[in-house]
Amino acid sequence: MPMVLSAMTAELALVVDSILVSHILGPAEMACVNMVGSIDQLFYGLAVLFALGAEGMISIAIGARERDKANSLYTSSMFMLVVTAALLTIFGLVFFKGVMGLLTQDPAVEPMLAPYLKVTILGAVPCMLIMGMEIMLQTDGMPELATKAAIVTQVVNLCLDVVFMKFCGMGTGGAALATQCGYCCGLLLIWYVYGRSDRRTLSFVNIFKEKVSEVLKECWGAIKTGLPTAVGLCLISIKIMIIYRIVQAAGGVAGAEVYSVAQPCHSMTSIIISGMTDAMIPLVGCLYGEKDYKGTRMLGRFVLINTTIIAGIIALLIIIFPKTVFGMFNVGPEVASEYANSLRFFAISLIGNAFTFAMIYYYTAIQKLTPAMILNLVEGFFAVVPVAYLLAKPWGVDGVFAAFIVAEIASVIVVLLAPLFVRTEEGKHPDMFLVDKTEPHTLYNASMIATPENASRISRDAVHVLKERGMDEETSNLTGLVLEEMALNICNYPVNAKRPIGVDARVYTSTDNETVVAFRDNGAAFNPLVYTNEDQEKGLLTDSIMVMKSLAKKVEYDRHLSMNQTYITL
Repeated sequence: MPMVLSAMTAELALVVDSILVSHILGPAEMACVNMVGSIDQLFYGLAVLFALGAEGMISIAIGARERDKANSLYTSSMFMLVVTAALLTIFGLVFFKGVMGLLTQDPAVEPMLAPYLKVTILGAVPCMLIMGMEIMLQTDGMPELATKAAIVTQVVNLCLDVVFMKFCGMGTGGAALATQCGYCCGLLLIWYVYGRSDRRTLSFVNIFKEKVSEVLKECWGAIKTGLPTAVGLCLISIKIMIIYRIVQAAGGVAGAEVYSVAQPCHSMTSIIISGMTDAMIPLVGCLYGEKDYKGTRMLGRFVLINTTIIAGIIALLIIIFPKTVFGMFNVGPEVASEYANSLRFFAISLIGNAFTFAMIYYYTAIQKLTPAMILNLVEGFFAVVPVAYLLAKPWGVDGVFAAFIVAEIASVIVVLLAPLFVRTEEGKHPDMFLVDKTEPHTLYNASMIATPENASRISRDAVHVLKERGMDEETSNLTGLVLEEMALNICNYPVNAKRPIGVDARVYTSTDNETVVAFRDNGAAFNPLVYTNEDQEKGLLTDSIMVMKSLAKKVEYDRHLSMNQTYITL
């Protein structure tokens, strides 16, 4: 839930502005706000280019226990994000009339559109920076701070929308100014809390001490990873502008009002979809970096199923109550009655949109960038825009919205065909998740709640399985003993006594042909490599840890996504 809420910053800002502007200023002004939504989408896409691309690489680096590389990627991506945002502001102000001409050619709309557009362009830096920082907070295991920042952003936006538009008479410019004030307040909260937090694991480093070629290589790696999703989001910006032109040609002002209602419906669905998919990337990236393909597939399937179900529920509500949805945005009953089916067509496409975006983010997390890019191109532009143009002539506005269904069908076909062009490590064609169904390096894998009984059980099970898989008796027994002692430490650690602790244990063969026992748990932070005499006197260092360390050849520790990750080489 924290990650779902933190993903709402950009999407919910547009929804809040749309609803309040429609009721305070009118439906025509609401349409202007949604036209600028394509610019917001562009900002989001470029923020994703750096932050989301770096997130996947950082997660894989942490999974591979390369912490210095993770910090360097974090610094490089944030630096490039801020520089890009500043350049966008300069470009937008210099070519302001040209940008406005891309959004509308109607002279009557320009006085309402210009104030909102100018403030939005001026706010590119805080807008993109808060989006990037919320992604990084999720990567660093602090999603609750991202949630608080998102809530602060929207509360400030909501309150100042009313003040600026209703009491100060600032029109659409007031709505945009309220949004930017919300972004700035959210950023101040993040900088104050994150900068002082002892849970923070990512930190800025001086990237200018490194060779320029190394810095550029890291930036290019982040850009390449984030490019498929960023291209898709930027294409959505172009798609929004073109679809507005098509619906205006097909249905006039009423057509633009219908699309202005459909866009916030998509945004509200995206709040939940983006939350789950953003949360998936660091988790899947870490699992994939550890070559835990079973966990990678399970998590990808879980997110895919749940995002599709949630989108289906939202779509069903819109299909049943289209006039109620129109009423939320102050659209008249005549328009609502005439175009109810158009909104129903759009609602159906939300189900396919959830499926497609879940797969795009999953492919990005596991570095399968080609299918991710193809999906973005198909779903974001090349399926929907030409079909909308063709269907608008015989079917009008209904045909435009039916094109969204066609685009999602085409995207599902791409997902189903993708495995034909990919081979796994075993040389086989995978299913749509594009990873091996088996784990050749994994010898044993189990999950449990940390209790003394489960610690004994997992030890016995592991010894039995490892012997069946050909491991010699001495190493099997040693592995079982290490599993038991680590599990006992987790459940006996005093700080963990107040709640059940989940544990994932995995035994695998490293590239050096050594046996490695990997533990992941969501208990209190505890590094078995760093302790003091005071820890031992307080009982914070258990006998189990001492036994485990005496048996191990090497012990490595990391904390990522609020979980302890311990790797014991035997």
